[in-house]
Amino acid sequence: MNVRNLGVVVVAGALLGTGAFGPAGSIAPAYAADAPSPAPAPGAVDRLDLVRILDVELRRGDPAMIEPFLARAAGTAARRRAILALGRIGDRPGVEARLRTLLRGDDVDLDVIARAAGLSELPALVPELLAHLPAKAGDGEPPAAFADVLVAIGRLKDARAIGYVRP
Repeated sequence: MNVRNLGVVVVAGALLGTGAFGPAGSIAPAYAADAPSPAPAPGAVDRLDLVRILDVELRRGDPAMIEPFLARAAGTAARRRAILALGRIGDRPGVEARLRTLLRGDDVDLDVIARAAGLSELPALVPELLAHLPAKAGDGEPPAAFADVLVAIGRLKDARAIGYVRP
């Protein structure tokens, strides 16, 4: 195993909870084979899905590998985690177009999409982010993710965020 994949293996092992060593340093797994696995909490990410998403993110892999998670129902934990992973691998080909499409879509996951856009360091996404803000301060109702959108615009080093913060 090369050193580059060691982080993925360590994270995967920790998330899956298998533990490398059992009681008293034995090599046996640290869990009972016949113990029922706990039911996942509502809105929790399936551990195997999380490992797959983190694998792509940590390797800065092909963003197309995250696509199955993005296609899930809006608001699901796996989809939201995949969107953040997409932002963290922002300099890969195809990421900008996918984030732009997500920003033009519905506003259900706008908070996470805006965070991913800010993490991506892709200033070309600023116009799509600005489209979620009122034309000027005081015009209309700002979106629920107003702060997330402003932070993303600021992270992309665009001075237009200041015009919304000052008033």
